[in-house]
Parts: sequence; C-alpha cells; structure tokens
Amino acid sequence: MKLKILTYNIAMLPDPLGSFKDERAAEFINLISKTSPAYDFICFQEVFDERIREFLQKQLQPMYPYIIEKSSDHDLLNQDSGLFFASKFPILSHTFREYNAKQFLTGDWISDKGILIARIDIGQNEKKQILHIYVTHLQSTEAFYKVREKQLAQLGQTIIKALETERKKEVDWPTCVVLVGDFNVIGGSEEYKRMMSLLGYLRDLFHEKNPEDYGYTWNSHENLYIHHTAEDDHDMQRLDYILTFNSIPYADDNCEEIIPLRKVDCKACNIVTARSTDYIKFIPPGFDLSDHYGLESIIEIG
Repeated sequence: MKLKILTYNIAMLPDPLGSFKDERAAEFINLISKTSPAYDFICFQEVFDERIREFLQKQLQPMYPYIIEKSSDHDLLNQDSGLFFASKFPILSHTFREYNAKQFLTGDWISDKGILIARIDIGQNEKKQILHIYVTHLQSTEAFYKVREKQLAQLGQTIIKALETERKKEVDWPTCVVLVGDFNVIGGSEEYKRMMSLLGYLRDLFHEKNPEDYGYTWNSHENLYIHHTAEDDHDMQRLDYILTFNSIPYADDNCEEIIPLRKVDCKACNIVTARSTDYIKFIPPGFDLSDHYGLESIIEIG
C-alpha cells in the first residue's frame, strides 16, 4: 500500500514570540486540505503555542481522527517538545523520550527536545500491519554538534530497543520504520556522515530520489519569513529529513545479528514550500509560512 507523509517545522513559537501565527496556521490548514493525494500522516515540529496547537487539532480532526497534539508536558520553566502528529490510521500506542543532552542556556534547553514514537496499524482487511513513525527535533545551531551527536546516539538506541522489545514479543513482526523531523544536521556535511553512521543501515529518502539536488529546507536566499525574522541570516542548508531503515542491528552489543525490517519503497520525496495564497492581514501572497520548508514522501510498504 502507498502512504504519504509530511514533515514540517512550522515555527509556532510560544507567546509572545513568533509572527503572524494565526494567519500562518490557517494557511497551513488550507494547504493540507487542498493537497492531492491527501497526506496520511502529518508530522509538525515547533508547535509550542498552546492556542495554535488547539486550532490545528480542531481543524485537522475531521480529516485525521487520530492525533497526538502534545507529546510532552511543560512546567513553569520548560516548554513541551513542540511535536505534533496527525494520522488517518489508528495509533495503537505512543510514547515520548526526552533527550538527555541539551545545550545549557539556549532556547532548546528550556524545551523538551526529544523523540515521539507512534505505533500505527496500517493493515487492511482486518489484518494488522505495523508502522513505527519516529518524529524528532534535535538541538539547533551548527556549533552545538556535540550535543546533537549525543542525541543521535540516544535516538538510535531508542529505536533499536523499542523494535527489539516488539520482536521478542513476536507482535505482528516484521514491522517497518520511518524517522522524520528537523535534525539541524546540514546535509552532506561531516556531521551528516556521522549521523548516517551512528543510526546505521539508514536510508535518506530525499537524497535517494534526488541525488543531484541539495534540497535546502532552510533557504534564506528566497524564504520571506526568514527575511522577516532574521535579516542577517544568509544560510542555505538541508536540515530536515525523511529516513527509513531496511534493517537494524541487534540490541545486544555482543550479538552481530542483523534484524530485517519490512521494506519501505520510496516512490517520491520532495520539498514542500508552503506559502500564502492571498492577502491575509499582514501576509502578502507568496509569503512563506515558516522559516523552514517541509518534506513530503510517498512510500509503499512491501
């Protein structure tokens, strides 16, 4: 069966931060409702604003009956994870793992950066077929690569242990895995190569389908929202990913066994440049709805 996935950092910062949030949220809903074929899964990052989160949930619920609107809670000092997940298929279970490593005294330090794990039944004809979707948002800023390396190591171990636990129970095995989000790792860099090595047996679906395309998901040369919020930014980088695995290493370090997973065949993987379609208050037509661009992929589960 074919499935369509969207991942997007939509820059909905908590009040009083952020610009044109109501207008941008409404335009995101407009974009999603008109997309054909429709998305089966929507994975947002940076949904920190409580009011915007409630709006997104209310607007998406008729199209996506299964929603994880908040994967972690926050206290007086901390923000939640900002991760938001919507599915057309039943979510059998979900958990959240906060990253242990954080950069002290940064915006990321006061948010629950981590991993949202959703276990989904995509089966048809009353037969279960399990898909694991992992949504994440890693430490920002190029200088803090050592923090991201620790987060990536924790991410890899989280995936391996979760799948090994399921395999030992022999619950609807084999399963398949998709990993998406804003990794803040620059595509093609030495850190990117380290990420691919740390996570192991990893497939980068955008690079797989578009090997000659840089795939900038942060593009200050053309993104009008970046021009509005960070005039001095001149970066062009690929920071957002849709990834999958054909197999994973055995969870026991003393065992060299490789655990095969159900194959994910990528039919397409493209950048999504969400922009306003008309004048809405202060937003002119063509205004970018976030400082990031999104990624969408059509996959087929074997």
